[in-house]
Amino acid sequence: MALTGATPLLAQEQAFVWGGEFEIGVDSTVKSDDPAAELTDNYASLSLAFEAGVANSITLFGEVSLESVTDPAETRHFDDLGLYVDELGLRFDLAAGELSVGKVSPTFAVALDAAPGFYGTSLAEDYELPEVIGATFDIRHACRRLRRGSVLCAVLCG
Repeated sequence: MALTGATPLLAQEQAFVWGGEFEIGVDSTVKSDDPAAELTDNYASLSLAFEAGVANSITLFGEVSLESVTDPAETRHFDDLGLYVDELGLRFDLAAGELSVGKVSPTFAVALDAAPGFYGTSLAEDYELPEVIGATFDIRHACRRLRRGSVLCAVLCG
């Protein structure tokens, strides 16, 4: 079960937009060669994000998450919850593209969002870089062969 939403509040050229997602789920291993691996994880996750116009062409963005922060070692029910900051930074809308600085999550492909199946995102999680300190520059271009219409460049600390 997932619940999502967003509410824009506009004031002249500046805006405040927020959105969130709440998920409740059950992940169970019902049969295994190792009886200790047979467990059930009842979990919940909450994610809240915002964007706030600070000045013309400058936006403050952020996202916080509440979820289980450890893998289950035994059957558990909504345990090991932790609250952390996913993203926090400034975004500058420039003529050539969009510059983001701070704690960012650069997206290098669409498989993380579009891969089919319950575990379809497993491969994408290996090459995506969530929650890193750095800067990204999303360059706009007129190339018609690329569907998204941009190229992402990133400088990351780590």
